[in-house]
Amino acid sequence: MSPTLRPASKSSTSKTPPHPLVDTLETGGTPVGVAVSEGRLFIADGAGLSIASLGDPAHPVLLGAVQTPDFAAGVAVHDTYAYVADSISGLQVVDIADPTAPAIVGSLDSPGVAYDLTAFMTASGMRVQLADGPGGLRIIDASNPALPVETGHLETPGDARDIDQAPGQGYIADTLSLIAFTAPDPTSPAMSGLIDPPGYVRIAGGCWRLRVSGIRPGRLPHRRCEQPVETGPGRRR
Repeated sequence: MSPTLRPASKSSTSKTPPHPLVDTLETGGTPVGVAVSEGRLFIADGAGLSIASLGDPAHPVLLGAVQTPDFAAGVAVHDTYAYVADSISGLQVVDIADPTAPAIVGSLDSPGVAYDLTAFMTASGMRVQLADGPGGLRIIDASNPALPVETGHLETPGDARDIDQAPGQGYIADTLSLIAFTAPDPTSPAMSGLIDPPGYVRIAGGCWRLRVSGIRPGRLPHRRCEQPVETGPGRRR
């Protein structure tokens, strides 16, 4: 049931949150990753992939779900396929043409633990970039969704946990460092920059912000987005 939001009284000193909760949606697991495409919400919820309609954003409706072999931790969507980072089961490719009946049509077992991924079209076909924990970065050709094939990989100093993509360059948070990489040749991705801040590194918003556990650095300037830049610690939480 949607919560009732009551305006604060004139004498109240409380502030209305900038983005108040308008509704909730229960899935079959623990949501840890989401993607939005074509008015639908795709949720990696541990148990698998759930799909919800956002036709009325205040009242999302669950349309369908499919279980994955392991723990679904991340999801990316392109066209009629969703790509799921499924922990020790690697990449799972899901046909979402019918959102009420999603189905796994292909998979690729990676050597590490798949936490996160990006998926986008290139001149040579569909590419998936997988943050594979101790397996580092794995570059996968998913042009044939039934038979994804690894084309290259890049070792990272720590466990690759988060990944995001900007035009021409990708970014990986590997718990120890923030890495910028390029992969014009998918068989040989290369590191193009690295910073090693004093903390546990996660990505929030791609190259726009670096989150370090316990420290809140400033914004990474747009003009320097091609190269990771440590901006120094901000105020502590």
